[in-house]
Amino acid sequence: QRAILCEGQDDVAVTRTLPDRLGVDIDSCSISVVDCGGRENLPDYIQLLDQLHIELLVVTDGDASKIAAADDGTAQKVEAVEKAAAGRMFRFAEDIEAALGTTKKRNNAANLVELVERLDLDHLPQEDEMAQLAQAVTRFCATDGPALEAGGATK
Repeated sequence: QRAILCEGQDDVAVTRTLPDRLGVDIDSCSISVVDCGGRENLPDYIQLLDQLHIELLVVTDGDASKIAAADDGTAQKVEAVEKAAAGRMFRFAEDIEAALGTTKKRNNAANLVELVERLDLDHLPQEDEMAQLAQAVTRFCATDGPALEAGGATK
């Protein structure tokens, strides 16, 4: 049993859709995709899964513009997740909406899934965050361990 921990429902929707588009069945890999209800909850989920010896991959936002614009605690929350994940994460530079070239909308999850379904995954450049997320999730499914520092994880 393994788990991909996401900040919220929008990340879950994309994280489930992307591997499906690549022909990777995460359910057959015994991978659960979990909505953790916000970044502030991720360290607790990571600690729990570590205690249960469940391999994990964290998908999270970097929120670079929020960090640069204000000292509202965002940087500390990002750092807390990074420390708890210990390299077992994919972090967007900004967020999943920015990676898909959109902004949050009323039916955000449905909008993001539609955008992922339209992506030409075979022709995305390697530096594209969606290509990097696809690689991280595919690698996580294909191995017995975490997809360490995949793609955007070091941003």
